[in-house]
Amino acid sequence: VEYLYESLPQEAAQAIKSRQNLLQELILTLKPPEVREIVHPIVRVCGDIASTTVAIAKNERANLMILGWHHPVFLNNRLGGTVGQILNSATTDIAIYFESHQQEDNGDRGDLSFNNLLVPYAGNIHDHLALELAIRLLLNHPSSNLRILRVAKDIKPSVLQSRSFMQTLELLPPQISDRIKISLVSNDAIDAVIEASQTADLTIAGVSREWGLERRTFGKYTDRLAVKCQSAMLIARKHKLAPSHLAGILAEVKDEQFI
Repeated sequence: VEYLYESLPQEAAQAIKSRQNLLQELILTLKPPEVREIVHPIVRVCGDIASTTVAIAKNERANLMILGWHHPVFLNNRLGGTVGQILNSATTDIAIYFESHQQEDNGDRGDLSFNNLLVPYAGNIHDHLALELAIRLLLNHPSSNLRILRVAKDIKPSVLQSRSFMQTLELLPPQISDRIKISLVSNDAIDAVIEASQTADLTIAGVSREWGLERRTFGKYTDRLAVKCQSAMLIARKHKLAPSHLAGILAEVKDEQFI
């Protein structure tokens, strides 16, 4: 979404054309080449980027929005600006992506292979969205592996948490489930995730107090995982009305097994 509300019509048209060209160049770099045909860039002139983005997602019936962010912002005690406004007003699932300090320091922004995925899972709806997103990445990348850190009191997950968790895993075909490793942690869960992130390419965590990720504040005192995570990270926020991200895809995988 391009902010050009006060620009002259000719200036706005030129800027929109320039942004469309940049997006088209980016699309041509996507691999495998087949995915380029299903990417449709949208550029709009607006006076409020957040509300316009939310409106576009609603009109396009999007079931997931992925937003980009940067580590330094987490040092300001709250996630404000455009991303914060979208996070608090969108009626769809949201994932916020940002790079690790190591990636930023090394300028390593071109490698998005994400072969090693990490999901901390305590059983709330945001964690479940994180798990679904990780499984989708496994479905699309046969070389990827997933490590799940399950948080449980006294090394025993709750019955409700176990039921939801196991129902999801039972739907997976062997070519997916064989690439998933599950570990249990009970104490110092955030420290365990930070340590595990050292060997991960991408950590996907739900917005919840278990991970010190407050939906509205994202401050330096509570968001220890966001600040200290050693890998790239997706912070997942589940909207209560959004559908599952796995049902249709898993059905297609099962159909392919019988072809």
